[in-house]
Amino acid sequence: MGRLPAGNSLSGGGVYLSDVFVVLLLVSWFLWRVSIKSFKIELVDIFIALFIGVLGISLINSLSWLVSSRFIVASFYWVRLILYLSLFRVIKDVSEHNTKAIDKIIYIGGVLFALFGLFQLALFPDFSKYVSHGWDPHYYRVLSTFFDPNYAGGFLVLFLLILLSKFYSKLNGKGVISFRLTLAILFVTSIILLTFSRSTYLALVVGVGIFSLLRDKKILIGMILAAVLAFAFVPRVRTRVIGAFKIDATAKLRIEDYKKTLVIIKDNPALGVGFNAMRYAKEDRGYFRDERGVNQPSGHAGAGADNSLLFTWATSGILGLLSILSLFFVIIVEGIRSRYSALILSSTFALLIHSMFVNSLYYTWIIALYMFILGRYLYASKS
Repeated sequence: MGRLPAGNSLSGGGVYLSDVFVVLLLVSWFLWRVSIKSFKIELVDIFIALFIGVLGISLINSLSWLVSSRFIVASFYWVRLILYLSLFRVIKDVSEHNTKAIDKIIYIGGVLFALFGLFQLALFPDFSKYVSHGWDPHYYRVLSTFFDPNYAGGFLVLFLLILLSKFYSKLNGKGVISFRLTLAILFVTSIILLTFSRSTYLALVVGVGIFSLLRDKKILIGMILAAVLAFAFVPRVRTRVIGAFKIDATAKLRIEDYKKTLVIIKDNPALGVGFNAMRYAKEDRGYFRDERGVNQPSGHAGAGADNSLLFTWATSGILGLLSILSLFFVIIVEGIRSRYSALILSSTFALLIHSMFVNSLYYTWIIALYMFILGRYLYASKS
């Protein structure tokens, strides 16, 4: 995963190679922007800064109960979040000068990610042997390089919406169906189905449904046909969909996680426990102990929650929750006015729906792709 750890292997602290790349990208952008001597602040910039500021206040407030070593580790992700949210501004500025290059990077990267998922499914279908390393025991599901079907699925849904937007932009501009784009859309859709992730399926339905209503209602027909065929001929898809209407083992675990998160919220309603201090709040409450009271490894998901908005509330309080809801409200309002309203609104609501079941609003690769969508398309005047 390209990670240089800080603290123990599952503490959540560390530096990733992607973080280093983003830092270099931001430094390069800053030097370039200074040389141009022009800068226009958008409304989204202001609300991103407000959101980051509130999270920072909650983090400082956590010094009242966190020891310094834990505070430093908790600070890592706040800094990382600043870096990845800053990609909105970088992508917006670069897109104004070279859309083709940045589009090509995203298209190639997204297709490669889907291909890696296919290779992983063929070569490493059983992840139960990696439980001791903090990973969940997924079996015959697409995980790709994220090693998680839910996050991989959420990422691919956003990428699929980008492909659909590009497909219709080319169709309107030339009136000729792009074979490569069509093939990519069908391939990515197939890989999404192989995640067998119900949160991803729901995000797919919401995202593609909104896109089709705003862009081309014929997509709904294709989506319904594909869903019927998958339900009829892929037994595991059928099992997962039917299971969504039952309180199965996965649902019980999520409900239990919601309850635990709500307890933390109740104890710290105003400013939360501090951004990214969730793991330590859980440890102090004994959430990682087994039935004998022995502490167990918290895994890679131990620092989060199975609902991004509840996670925001628990870690940064009601102020953090209001700040992130305000940010999304501004994005939606600006998105309605955008030339690419179908893509902006469909990706935003797909992400919000997905984040109700996993902590996808704070997963850095999903943040990066969503910032690409906003930076590249929210204020774009040309394709």
